[in-house]
Formats: sequence, C-alpha cells, structure tokens
Amino acid sequence: MKRNEDDRGISAQDIADFLANPPSSATLAVGEMENRFRDASDLVESFLTEGASRGKGAAAAATLHLAARTLADLRCGQYLVGNGFVIQMASVVRPAMEALNLIDLCAQDPDAAQRWAEGLNSNREFRAGKVRETLGIGAAPLYSWLSEISHPRYTGFQMTSFRIVGKDEPADAVPLLRTYIGGLPLEFAHVLVAATFPGHVLCVLGLALLHCEVKTEVAWTASTVARQVPETLRPGYEAIARLIDQHTEEADMAERMLRSIDELIATAREMEAIVREERERQGV
Repeated sequence: MKRNEDDRGISAQDIADFLANPPSSATLAVGEMENRFRDASDLVESFLTEGASRGKGAAAAATLHLAARTLADLRCGQYLVGNGFVIQMASVVRPAMEALNLIDLCAQDPDAAQRWAEGLNSNREFRAGKVRETLGIGAAPLYSWLSEISHPRYTGFQMTSFRIVGKDEPADAVPLLRTYIGGLPLEFAHVLVAATFPGHVLCVLGLALLHCEVKTEVAWTASTVARQVPETLRPGYEAIARLIDQHTEEADMAERMLRSIDELIATAREMEAIVREERERQGV
C-alpha cells in the first residue's frame, strides 16, 4: 500500500519502517517528557488566557507579560533539548528564570514594576544579579549551570567536542576532533538530565501564577494549577530517571530528580490547602 500525495495518513510501509527501526529507549523517554511538558504547559496557558482581566497598574501588566514570555521560552527550550540542542536550550531557559525573579520583584515592590515597565534604571536596578540581591536570594544551581552552558565557555566546548582515536590506530595517533553541529545524541547522560530542566522551571512558573492578576474565579485555581503542573510532568521525570541509572555513575541522580519534582508537588499542595481554608473562611 502506497501513500497518495494528498494522503496524510500512515501507510503500511510507514508501519513496516517503524518496526524495522524502532526508536531508542532514550528517544522514547525524551518523547514522554516532551509530551508531558506539552500537557503541563497547556494548563498554564489556559490559566493565563481564561483569566485575562482588566488589571490595573504596571505590576499587573508586567507580571502577565513575564509569565507569558516565560511560558513561550520554556516551550522553545523543551523543543530544543528534545532534539539534542542542550546549549541552545540553556540560552532560552536562563532568561526564563530571570523573568520569574522579576515576577517576584513586581509582587514585592509595585513601584519597581512601574519603573521596569517605563524602562527606567533598566541597566542597573533590573540586571539579573541586582534583582536577586534585592530579593535576598542567591543564584540557583540550575541557573548557574544554564549560565555557564549558554555562554561561549569551556563547559559548552567540553559538552559538544570529542577527541576520537580509532580502535585499530596506534596509541600515539593524533586524535580526530569531532564537534557536534547538530543535536547531541539523546543517549548522552547530560542530555537526558537536561531534558527535565524546562519542566522544572515550568513548575516554578506554576507557583508564580499566584502573583498574576486575573479574574477572581480563575485566581482561586492558581494553587491547583501549580500542583497539577508537576503532577502532570512526573511520568516524564520517571521515564528519564529509569534511563539515568543506566547512563551515569552517579547512582543517586535519578533519585534526586524524582525528589525534586516531589518537593515541588508538596509545596503546591501546601499552597492549595491554604487557599482552600481561605475560600472556606470567605464562604466562596
């Protein structure tokens, strides 16, 4: 059976080719992560679009812009890392983490949000390091890693360049330098781990939704969405974790990955319980 030019369906030959060359376990795991990420990101998008309101003030406008931009950046990042482009993923996910800090700043200091929206003091007050200083926080380990990778430094070179000596060549043979221009193989341990990074930041975005000024009936659901996002992502984490044990000597890496997502779920559940109590108190 052949596929007609206008037929977008799957032909018998497509099925035969798939069975003859099935995707690798790494491809399936990263694909599972990407599918779960898509579902989780849709939850955030629905919250932002269904909650659209006539919010007043720079803080409301800035927060919604930053949340929407972060969501778009993370979707791009997940697509990139799903195709092996780890360095390029880092370049778009790092600013997403900076945007999340700005959301916290807008919630803490509406006057700062006004200055940000007007472009005042942007080169001093709103630099990433200065914002963290104002918030009283340090750079998260993930942010530091993304910064190191996204800039043209040794770490990125180390990740994408390899010296190869053929098994039949003499020991003193000059190695062949191979540099990956396309995506890195998904089987590489650091690529598998990096496939979870956009999802981790998406969970943080879910928690930040409580700062977004949206319709009241939607605002009450912010903590629920914050819980649903990591719960939706967890099967993707599990798929990656099962392979991590096979591809790295760090025996506890998979355990730490799952622990991190479970901690995010626990935090969201605590927030959800607080919101539930407040709704009961207000009788809504």
